[in-house]
Amino acid sequence: FYGYFRKVKDAPPLLFKGPVPLGAKVASFMCLSLGLGMASQIPPKIQIPVEFVTNNSADENNTIATSAAAEAVVGPAPPTEGGGWKVRCPFDFTDNKDTNSPVQSLERISRHPGLWSFGLLGIGSAFLVPSLPQRVWLAMPSMVALIGGAHTDSRFRRG
Repeated sequence: FYGYFRKVKDAPPLLFKGPVPLGAKVASFMCLSLGLGMASQIPPKIQIPVEFVTNNSADENNTIATSAAAEAVVGPAPPTEGGGWKVRCPFDFTDNKDTNSPVQSLERISRHPGLWSFGLLGIGSAFLVPSLPQRVWLAMPSMVALIGGAHTDSRFRRG
């Protein structure tokens, strides 16, 4: 933070004097709204943290693992003859992990939606400042998205 506040913030060369130009405001609004829209699609599905489990309603998401490794970590599985209440995580991270279903959401556009939403938020903020070094500083997340996403994709292609 020292480098930003002491060396970068409002440092010359300045691209404009006075109020922010209209074109920069429009470009900033577009990038910020697209970045925030993408960021709103990323969080996992929220679910009720308890559920009533019966013997009839057990599927792959509701069954309790009974392997030796699971018992060592979690403990023995409770009896489920009559069913009962089961506590679960309020966030469902397995909502779209089905390998048989088609790719959904932002994953259809990019495999790295978190990187690109953060990058677009940085670019949108960079349009609003007059200082060129500060614009470069604020646009760095988009460079991370570009280079980091390409690197991750090359690692997946190699296997």
